[in-house]
Amino acid sequence: MKKLIVGALLAASAFSVQAENIELLNMATFVVNPEASTVGPKFKNTAERRAVYGDQVATLLLKNADKLASKYLDMNDPMAYNAFMVMALTVPMHEGFFVHFRETANIESECVDYKSKYKKLSGKAKKEFKKNLIKGSTPFLIKCSKIDESLPTVTSIMRAILDGSDIGMMQISVRWHYDIFLAQRKFESVEKTIDYGMRHLLKGFDPIYRKSNEHSCLTENGSFSYQNLVRATWGGFYNGGSVGQACRFSGVGHANDRAFKMNLDKILSYPETGLLGYNNDLRLDLTPTVKAAVVEVINNLRNGTDNRSAVNKLLKK
Repeated sequence: MKKLIVGALLAASAFSVQAENIELLNMATFVVNPEASTVGPKFKNTAERRAVYGDQVATLLLKNADKLASKYLDMNDPMAYNAFMVMALTVPMHEGFFVHFRETANIESECVDYKSKYKKLSGKAKKEFKKNLIKGSTPFLIKCSKIDESLPTVTSIMRAILDGSDIGMMQISVRWHYDIFLAQRKFESVEKTIDYGMRHLLKGFDPIYRKSNEHSCLTENGSFSYQNLVRATWGGFYNGGSVGQACRFSGVGHANDRAFKMNLDKILSYPETGLLGYNNDLRLDLTPTVKAAVVEVINNLRNGTDNRSAVNKLLKK
């Protein structure tokens, strides 16, 4: 695909186009067929788009998490509710940098297709990837060489850096989630992807929570640790594939768990740092109403409090 300078790009300098690019995302995306269905919001690294994107994503995450976790309020355990809410902010940041779809200028340096990563897949993963993502009358993924040069922008989707087998903001594995997530094409929508990922998290969170006496790592300094519940859910179930591995993070631990703990700490420190994201380039910028709700659930988990005025205000919007 040749570099295109038409329309809006004709008036933009090479510097401004380059400034919008985030190299880390070039390593973690596949370009999407412009004719395929996509339902945003889409991340674009401009001040104008950032001004609305952060609120859109944070609101989707908190509203979806509230829908699933409100049962813990009915059980008179607001800390479990707050733990799930904070987990809902942490996992998509850790897995996909808060990005599902990314929009960039239609230039060669920012187009990455599935070719090289597809070669690394095998067995069921390769079969389902091919059937659901690169076959059909309107394949979802496309080769860069097939992109019409007259298009000013292209859309890409987040994928696993290693082999491309995990898709989207929640990094859903095509090896294990082909029957619903792929077959029902939930990856075409940011909201449906979030909903699917959160429901999958709950499948680990709930049984670990209900049988907490079976997991010694959930007790810290003689008290139940809701932060460890978040770590156990992600490490044991979401990443490890089994509630039986809930305490994988304890002791010597696992490299994946150490990375997750680092990102959980970033979320928990947001009230002080003001940085909600993997780094400054991949942060969510929030307006006061949304920021207040995010800070409230974080402080609730950190301090053992049960304040919900800011969250309730956001949920009513």
